This record gives sequence, structure tokens and C-alpha cells, in this order.
Amino acid sequence: MKKSLKLIVTTILIAIILNGCSSTEGKINSNENKKFKIGIAQIIDHPALNSARDGFVERLNELDIEADINLQDAQGDVANSQMIAEKFVSDKSDLILSIATPTSQAAQNATKKSMTPVIFTAVSDPVFSGLVKNIEAPESNITGVTDEVSSENLKHIFQTLKILKPEIDTAGILFNTGESNSQSQIERIEEIAFEEDIKIEKVGIAAISDINQALESVSRKSQALILINDNMVASSMELVASLAKEKNMITISGDSSHVDSGALVSIGISYHELGRQAADMAAKILKEKTPINKIPVESSNVFIKKVNITTAKAIGLNENHPAFKDADTVE
Repeated sequence: MKKSLKLIVTTILIAIILNGCSSTEGKINSNENKKFKIGIAQIIDHPALNSARDGFVERLNELDIEADINLQDAQGDVANSQMIAEKFVSDKSDLILSIATPTSQAAQNATKKSMTPVIFTAVSDPVFSGLVKNIEAPESNITGVTDEVSSENLKHIFQTLKILKPEIDTAGILFNTGESNSQSQIERIEEIAFEEDIKIEKVGIAAISDINQALESVSRKSQALILINDNMVASSMELVASLAKEKNMITISGDSSHVDSGALVSIGISYHELGRQAADMAAKILKEKTPINKIPVESSNVFIKKVNITTAKAIGLNENHPAFKDADTVE
């Protein structure tokens, strides 16, 4: 009888242990298959930023990362950006994707206590903007993919301008006076322009309603318009491209989405690819548990040339012009 009782007790204990192991294993598997909560904030609705967002979501799906995604558009309002970021934190998001400099700065402010991981994209100068001190080793909870146009890329832009218009001596730039991101870009462009013996005529705007007058001013002194990664200008690209076309100005950019909106030619980055790179970073953080400060800031790893054939014809350029060699085309 005692032996039978002892056998029963032993059997029960083994069952409990096995059941406990099974429960633990189930918990591990459920963590591996966790559905993450991701907040996406972009400063404004325009093709480049939308493309970065779509690339990010596309790549997440390819990586089999299940996520409830909360997409928020700040509609160009910095105060809205801050409220959106704070809501993501209060909702206990596992990660925030911030698209553009203002939303990234807002996410930085909102996550100081929670240390929620933040990945940025479409930020031209993360150091100048105060997001990181060292792009090789981000010291806090923020890293990402910059859309900075490299010096080599800028040289190609100026060389293309000279092929399109050999006599060019001045190029114009429109920029938002309230965006720090834009000022840092202009400083770098001026350095390369000096080397290429081209003057820069820059005109600042405070609102979209200023664009018409600003472009009128630029066109009096410039033969071309260099389009920088400025959110206000980019959100009005169809207007900018149309006005420049009326004045027979060349429009050239480092952002391929500008050509889709009517600019003549771009030599540079793909925002869709920037979004995909950002998703690869997200996978490292969410799935591989890599500390965010071990993930350096990246630059674009894909460059393309694109030409708008309709715009080329409108300003008297042949689609087979040497400057357009090997370019993708849109109409």
C-alpha cells in the first residue's frame, strides 16, 4: 500500500514538472511570436515621406514581423508632433518610427523617461538636429536612416546642371526658414557650389503662400532651382515644379519623388529604400533584442537617376539629352 501511494505521488510530481516545463515553453514561444505595437508619426503628407512609410511597412511584412501599426500625420504642426509622440508612449508602443526631423525631435522629447526605441528616417542631419551626438554610436534610445545628400551626390547634381546648361552661373534654393534641417543642407550645398564656381541664390519662406513670390525672386537671378529635402517645399512640389516650368527653369533634386511631382531630374536617394532600411533596424531591436545604441545611423544604400519627360519637353530639352543617360523616366 505504501509503495502504491509512493508511486502515485511520484507520478503526480512528474506530471506537475512536465506541465510546468510545457507552460514555460509555451510562454517562450508566445514571446517569439509577439505582435508588436508600433507608432508611426510623419510631419506631413507628401510623396517622399509616404514612400518611406510604405517601404517600412512593406519590409516589416517581408520580415514576418506582426505589428499593430498606429499611423499619425502631424499635418505640418510641430505641436501635433509632440502630442502624437506622447500618445505613443502612453500607449506603451514597442517602437516608434518618426518620419522627418520635427517628428523625430518630438519623439526624442517624449521618450526621455520611457526610453521607448525610436527609429527616424527622412532626417538630413541627425547631429545638427540634436537627435544623436555620434552617428556611429548613438548614446540613447534613437537611431535611424538619414536622407542626407552626400558631397559626392551633390557634385553629380552640379555636374548634371552644367551638362544641361553649360553657361549656368547661379542656382536658386527655396527653403523653410523654420526648419533647421534645411539650413544645414544649404551650407553644404554652398560649399560644393563654390568648388563648382556656381553662386547660390537662396530665398526663405515661412508659409506655402510665400512660394509664388519667392520663386519669382529666385528666377530673376538663377537659371536653375536646386530642390532640397525641405518638408514645406516638398509638400508643395507640384506647385513649385509648375511655377519653375513656366519660367523655363531647370529643377534638380537629390530626391526621386520630386520628379514624380513634376521636377525635371533627380540624382540621389530612394525614400522607399530608406523606409526598408529603417525596418531592418526595427527587426534588430524587436526580434534580435539588439540594444539600440549598438545600431549606427545609416545613410541611403540605393541611388537612382530619374527624369520627367513631360517637364523636359516643356522647357525645350530632348529626352535623349546626354544628361539623362541611364535614367529612369516618368511622364
